[in-house]
Amino acid sequence: MTKKAMSPLFSTIILIGFAIALGGIVMSWGSGGYSVSETEVVGCDDTSLSLVSYGENKGVCSKDNRVYFTVLNDGEAELEGVKVSILGDKDVYSGDVENQIGIAEIAKLETEHPGIGKIEKIIFTPKIIYSGRLCPKEGFSIEGIGDC
Repeated sequence: MTKKAMSPLFSTIILIGFAIALGGIVMSWGSGGYSVSETEVVGCDDTSLSLVSYGENKGVCSKDNRVYFTVLNDGEAELEGVKVSILGDKDVYSGDVENQIGIAEIAKLETEHPGIGKIEKIIFTPKIIYSGRLCPKEGFSIEGIGDC
């Protein structure tokens, strides 16, 4: 009985180390196969907004202190809404239109413009859904707004 053997304490430590290493490998394989959209970083480069022109009014018109417009989200990120800045001959109005616009979706929206006089220009700015960040370089402006 002079055979040497591994002590039980040493073999337990080796088995625990092996289990931890194997668990780490399995977890790294699993995390590479999916991503959660809320945690993805969405930047302004992924957004784009354009006016859908149709009929006589170029997709935007005004009636009774309200502006009606139709926009297309032609970017690669969902939008939380649109910031609308209306420049009139008497005043300027700026407000948010909160309406989720999915990727490649068209939305008919409206906003008010109290007491600014005749509309000279409207600036539309997209708003990213998860961060609420505005992207002014990805928006557009339009002049010559007619009546509905």
